[in-house]
Amino acid sequence: MRIAEARPLGSRPDWLNLRTTLGLVLFLMSLLAGSAVLRSAEAGVAVWAAGRDLPEGESLSTSDLEIVTVRLPDEQLASYLGSATPLDGPVLLRPLRQGELVPAAWVTDDDVGSSRSIAVPLTADHAVGGALKPGDRVDVFATLRSPRGVAKTTLLIGDAQVEGLLRSDEMVMGGDTFAGITLSVPPDDAAKLAFAVRTADIDVVKVRGVSDASTATSVTAGDL
Repeated sequence: MRIAEARPLGSRPDWLNLRTTLGLVLFLMSLLAGSAVLRSAEAGVAVWAAGRDLPEGESLSTSDLEIVTVRLPDEQLASYLGSATPLDGPVLLRPLRQGELVPAAWVTDDDVGSSRSIAVPLTADHAVGGALKPGDRVDVFATLRSPRGVAKTTLLIGDAQVEGLLRSDEMVMGGDTFAGITLSVPPDDAAKLAFAVRTADIDVVKVRGVSDASTATSVTAGDL
């Protein structure tokens, strides 16, 4: 007959010691991982900023800029150009003061002499629910009604760039709600859009990929 080995009074089973050790290891791993996340958050993200006062129309180079580290919410950070973005040659659409971050929507590879900026008042339900940001591309539609009440929707401008968002507190006293967008459009389209803003219902459609819209596109009730 086998006699069980006696265990000193107050000692713990080996399996309990193993579980305690594993628990301590997991705790330390979690603590180290949390510390790494905090250090990363404190380090921030490197973005471009103006190294001097820069005028509108300036052709940018890295000698005009500096890299700064910022800590911003992701939705705000997405509006600015990270230091990984090459900036040699693009043109600045708006003036920047020294130390200001470089907004993505204020830099273009296009000829700045061939565009105009125009504000388009819109409610969110006519502008992709307000889910737009600077740099997005949109097609602009206008729905006009004749004196006889016949409606016609026409594509005014295809693939226009969103320069910024309008908020109600920028236009009238009140809460900070979506109130429209600022678009960069060709000079020939600026007058058409200004007229449509005052005489028609405007809708914008967000472009995904490459726009193949034609300015000849139009729809009436008979086409439905």
